[in-house]
Amino acid sequence: RLLALLGLTWLLLGGTMMIWMYHRAADQLDEALDSRLAASANMVARLITQWPQPQADAPLKDPASIDVLARDGVACEVSEWRAEVLTRTLARTPGSPKLQAAADGLGYLDQKGVRWRTYVLEQGDLRIATADRLDLRDSLKREVALTALLPFGVCLLAGLGLLWLGIGQGLAPLERVRRLLTADVPLQRLDVSQARVPRELQPFTQTIDGL
Repeated sequence: RLLALLGLTWLLLGGTMMIWMYHRAADQLDEALDSRLAASANMVARLITQWPQPQADAPLKDPASIDVLARDGVACEVSEWRAEVLTRTLARTPGSPKLQAAADGLGYLDQKGVRWRTYVLEQGDLRIATADRLDLRDSLKREVALTALLPFGVCLLAGLGLLWLGIGQGLAPLERVRRLLTADVPLQRLDVSQARVPRELQPFTQTIDGL
């Protein structure tokens, strides 16, 4: 019962602390990944300023002919808007979703059964949208949870094993006293106070001798 009580207490306190730490780490991970989306959009915006300006009579290029490379799994799309109307898509990460429907700033976008976290930056007539998959974020969070859960589970099992041994050693003096009391010896000759017991049990054995 003592082992169950201490183990349950340890599990509740440690589990509550682990859950709190996981949620805190998950929130910090989301903030870091959101900051990465914003940083990627600003980086693309700075690169766009270095692009050569097309001539007025130059034909529009095929949107699929200009690609931007993915950065650490971040999808990116650069488009030109005038009066809130899409003029053309200038660049897009290969295999990325269409991000024209993404809201300004941070937001979410569902496309073809996949949920994306998006960030949109407007710079004049240009609109830079970045996104990453939420299922990849969830997999990172699961890795964080596993990293926290595995050591906790190992420590819990090892701690319960050591606690079991410690309780057995702690109750051994009482077992020795019990054996003395059940020995085939006349009560007048029984000297329980001579049993090897801790100091905390000496008043108990002395009281038995007095009886």
